[in-house]
Amino acid sequence: MSSASRLLAILDLFDESRPVWSAEEAARDLNVSVSTAYRYIRALCAAELLVPVSGDGYRIGPAVLKYDRLLRLSDPLIDTGAPVLARIQTIAGDAVSTFLARLFKDRVMCVLAERGPKAPKSISFERGRPMPMFQGATSKIILANLPRRSLKRIYEANKETIAETMGIADWPALLDMLRRIRRAGSAVSRGEVDTGLVGTAAPIFDDQEAVIASLSIVGRASVIDDAELERLTDLARSAAAEISDALRCASAPGSPRVAS
Repeated sequence: MSSASRLLAILDLFDESRPVWSAEEAARDLNVSVSTAYRYIRALCAAELLVPVSGDGYRIGPAVLKYDRLLRLSDPLIDTGAPVLARIQTIAGDAVSTFLARLFKDRVMCVLAERGPKAPKSISFERGRPMPMFQGATSKIILANLPRRSLKRIYEANKETIAETMGIADWPALLDMLRRIRRAGSAVSRGEVDTGLVGTAAPIFDDQEAVIASLSIVGRASVIDDAELERLTDLARSAAAEISDALRCASAPGSPRVAS
């Protein structure tokens, strides 16, 4: 493993379930010497990507905020999607939330959200929180539009998880389900991620026609009947297509940057 890979591997240890790590714990988890872990942690502390806490532990440092701000200012998906998301939130209604979720490694992560005043307060898809690829409309619509080679790799690495969470026991069954979602151009899920909620999502593509994200609308199942769900699904499809078209135009030579 290269030095850069070791630095990134240490950063990847930190998440909401375990926000503080010691050098000894990091060394044990990554199967490196304690001195090696200390060396890389010192480098991360020097950059303020990590900061020490009492008890010989370390947590994520303030430098991350610098990169978060830069992401907000420079990410084409956020730049292009923000005005679209704000507009469709008013059309979707006060009882729902809308958000964009980006493909992140083999997970999906919310990067931008709008919340209606009467929308559910607690939704698992929070900005910056990696979520599983196999549950919920937000994730499944991205999964359904990945290239077959990527799907096969994901399946081989996650067979047991797929069987447990999706009830799918083999590769042909997974392909069949994802083909149906892909043909529909949207995915709908009920209570797969958060009990009592229903979500609908549509895919967002870049200028190379590769799926990079999804646009989702989520609300309480008790207040969204079939007709309303169909309306929200149509809205998600049209908004996702609008963002995809804007991303294609923004990448064309000589195209001005989209103002947020």
